[in-house]
Amino acid sequence: MLPDAETLYAALVARDDRFAGLAFVCVKTTAIYCRFGCPARTPLRRNVTFLATTAECEAAGFRACKRCRPEEVRPSSLSREAVPSLLHSPSLTP
Repeated sequence: MLPDAETLYAALVARDDRFAGLAFVCVKTTAIYCRFGCPARTPLRRNVTFLATTAECEAAGFRACKRCRPEEVRPSSLSREAVPSLLHSPSLTP
């Protein structure tokens, strides 16, 4: 479950990347979605919606931002639950 939209928008305005991977910023006027901390210009509140996954963003008709590349997995955006399963992945064992 996502935090409320006002909390997420405040994090967006502050460029708080602690929310990266928890939710994605979808800009209705440009049909682009970004990660938190993206250096792009901050959109107006009325033009923004928040979705939990990149798949949801793309299913809603948004495309990935070319500046912050939200579709790429970054170590800082991995959830704590995902790390143990990644560490025990067959691709990482010698």
